[in-house]
Amino acid sequence: MAFDPVSFIPFQSKHLHASIFTVFYINLFCFQHIRATSNETDYLALLKFKDSITDYPNEILSSWNGSNHFYSWTGITCGHKHKGVIELNLRGYHLGGTISPHIGNLSFLRNLSLTDNSFYGKIPPELGRLFRLKELSLGNNRLKGEIPWNLMSCTELRCLNLSMNGLTGKIPSQIGCQQLERFAIHNNNLTGKLPASMWNLSYLPNLDIAYSHLEGSIPEERADLKNLKILSAVSNHFLVLFPLTLQHVISHCHIISRKPVEYDPTSRKHVLHPPKSKIFLS
Repeated sequence: MAFDPVSFIPFQSKHLHASIFTVFYINLFCFQHIRATSNETDYLALLKFKDSITDYPNEILSSWNGSNHFYSWTGITCGHKHKGVIELNLRGYHLGGTISPHIGNLSFLRNLSLTDNSFYGKIPPELGRLFRLKELSLGNNRLKGEIPWNLMSCTELRCLNLSMNGLTGKIPSQIGCQQLERFAIHNNNLTGKLPASMWNLSYLPNLDIAYSHLEGSIPEERADLKNLKILSAVSNHFLVLFPLTLQHVISHCHIISRKPVEYDPTSRKHVLHPPKSKIFLS
């Protein structure tokens, strides 16, 4: 029997439409499943975070319960599409406790601000898994221990504020956050030299390393701080040396110091005396 290709067209079109609808509903189901899984993961991570808080005055976290969705909880902001947590902002609520490592499971998180509280213990290295993170503000707490090295692998970070804690050890040697706009580690108990990778942060306008017990200088071959506008280096254990590659910065630099900036003809660098000094770049 001869095959009529014309009579096959409706049959083919019918099955094509059926296939398209099948693929559509499969994708829709998978998307809803992923979103539901993400919401459940975020929900459990937030409850673990709450469990690690031992002191929250004025019942500030009273909304953190299972009777309503977590997008209505205090300090929580969720995305419009995936409904995952994109911001956890509990700044200045006088909370006490440790920072739960389960925060590292908030895979859509972009802003984590716990500044001006009384969190203690170590910074959990699990925060380094938050590859979408743009702001990490943990300043003015009672955190101890070293800065987790993998925090410097969060390539989307714009603001890293770890100031006014009791952090010890060295600054991680590899700083991969090339888009940083603020790097604040002042008022800690850090030691060692400034890592060479710090001077590759060409977009950085604000660097605050005051009162951190650091040492070293700006290496000439690494001085690429072309957008630097504020550098605070008060009370460290080094002379702040400005190589010739930063002469364009020195030319419009306002310095507050007990003694003026001096030029050392031997090293051909500007030397700030004494070590206690503060620099504002306009």
